[in-house]
Amino acid sequence: MAEARLFSKARGRLDQLAWLPRLAWLRARGRRRVALSSYPRSGNTWLRGLIEAATGQASGSIYSDAVMRRGADGVVIKTHAWDMHRYTHAVLVVRHPFDALPSYFHYRQNIWKETGLTWETFLLGAIEEWRGHTARWLAAGRRMPLYRLRYEDLLAEPQEELAKLLAWLGFDLPPERVAAAIDHNALEKMRARHPRLGGEFFRRGLSGVGVEEFSEAERGLVRERLGDLLAELGYDGGEV
Repeated sequence: MAEARLFSKARGRLDQLAWLPRLAWLRARGRRRVALSSYPRSGNTWLRGLIEAATGQASGSIYSDAVMRRGADGVVIKTHAWDMHRYTHAVLVVRHPFDALPSYFHYRQNIWKETGLTWETFLLGAIEEWRGHTARWLAAGRRMPLYRLRYEDLLAEPQEELAKLLAWLGFDLPPERVAAAIDHNALEKMRARHPRLGGEFFRRGLSGVGVEEFSEAERGLVRERLGDLLAELGYDGGEV
């Protein structure tokens, strides 16, 4: 176990060193490599669709996605990993854990077919994963330009929030084009474009309903372990 950890750490360090000259080459030419980072089930695919529809440019992904399969590079690059050393800029999409964690649990059960996975077994590890992912990417904002976007804000005000993000990415687009991108990526239309997985992959797209799946004790644990990050992200009192 100790040897495996050392090997993983060494491999990560080598990866960081390998990316240093690549990023220096991009920066010297005024070019960007932009991460679209999120904890799983936080709106990453939806936002990729919005950006693609608005800009006419393909996004990328570090994964071989079943939905929106693309190449490794693009106008933004989907990642759930802690691979911030591979980018010059980043967009961090955050969804409240009261919604993101239940959605990820159902995803693993229904898409990954982890039928033996129980909520109790899943939850403790997921809380710490959410914390690790969010804390590390927020910290990365001290070393590179980082745009924060809450899923709840994008859901409530998609026209305004998408326009602001696109401007940060360097796209000054007319409001009607932004509106068309939002309409193109409405939940039912995204489901229809992916009939094999759409109903399970694009479940509800709601905010504030997942908390019902937590017991009072589990809600308290989330607030205890994640309260500082939730406050930093503007979630009043740790609530959605």
